[in-house]
Amino acid sequence: MDKKMILEKNVACRVRKIRDRYILIGGKKCFELNVLGKHIWDEIDGQKSVSDMINKFENEYDVTMDVLENDICCFLESLLLEGIIDVVN
Repeated sequence: MDKKMILEKNVACRVRKIRDRYILIGGKKCFELNVLGKHIWDEIDGQKSVSDMINKFENEYDVTMDVLENDICCFLESLLLEGIIDVVN
């Protein structure tokens, strides 16, 4: 994944908190988000790059930078494939 990409949310997709779970609703599909997934979703704003997001979470999670980068990129790639987010540039 190109870490310079800037991503934006599909306006038809939403995250809802149902009890103690975050559910991403997009089209005909729903996904349950873990804590990192919810934090990434909150950062997708059409202005931040993938690299910006990775750097933001670098000190918030007790994992190596390689693991963090892989987790974030895999999550974002899956959202792109589902049409839940789009590339701005």
